Amino acid sequence: MKSITIFLLILICISTRAQELIFPDLEIKPLPFSMFWNSKSLFNPAASGVDNRYYAAVAGGEQWIGTNYEPRDIGVILAMKSDFLHGAIGMNYVHTAFPEVFKIHNLNAIYSYHINLGNEKILSAGISGGISLVTSDYTMYDPPFYNEKSTNSNYNLQLGMLYRSDHLQLGLSSHHFEYTDIYSAGKEISSNIYIYSSYRFDIGEILDINPQLLITRHKSYTEIINLSSGLLFAFKERFWTGFTYRTDNTYGGLAGFDIAGIVRIGYSYEIRTKVSGIENYGNHELLVALMLR
Repeated sequence: MKSITIFLLILICISTRAQELIFPDLEIKPLPFSMFWNSKSLFNPAASGVDNRYYAAVAGGEQWIGTNYEPRDIGVILAMKSDFLHGAIGMNYVHTAFPEVFKIHNLNAIYSYHINLGNEKILSAGISGGISLVTSDYTMYDPPFYNEKSTNSNYNLQLGMLYRSDHLQLGLSSHHFEYTDIYSAGKEISSNIYIYSSYRFDIGEILDINPQLLITRHKSYTEIINLSSGLLFAFKERFWTGFTYRTDNTYGGLAGFDIAGIVRIGYSYEIRTKVSGIENYGNHELLVALMLR
């Protein structure tokens, strides 16, 4: 099984190509949070309730630090496992604010169905539906970038599957959503595809090494295929640190700790680089989570 897993991880790495959505010469991340393994239900509803009976997390981040834009994201993730429902129910809320231009409120309800395969192995299927409320004001610029104020509500649907064992997780999900074209003011339908993989290597009783991979295919105005990765080192299942990399040449570091296996606090900082040197902006994120098994 380990050989198969390593092969799959390598295959995912070498088969991924990155394309960029630039605004202006900056990229909005397809997912707002760098530590995506702490918020898997945002992109795969089948992950809800798989790792913990109760899970509640709050994450906040700021992108493009050092510029005049700095989008800010706040996310709330809730999940509760239910034996009666043979799975879990949950809710996600994400608020994104692009200063003086637009604000987005995303709210989703989740249900996941779990099949217990024995020996801590679970096969999960999930569905999520929700609404996005987008308010925009492009008249804030002088002269106006786009002479329009608007409020739009859009709907979305997510479908996903996830396999989890004591060491391995593999997931596939699709996200189908409405969005409003600012030029035609009409509604369009688009979709995202997510492939997630992680594996925990036990190095004795003290150290665990946990590589994390997420492939995102995002398509609305243009298409982005992006690989986000993380390499975590956990010491005595209490303290952890690591690195992140995305295929738009974004590198980051992270660190955190767990308290009694119940409370998790984590921080990450990313910076965008070029061949010629370091850009003048980065992304940072803080996470606080409550986990009850």
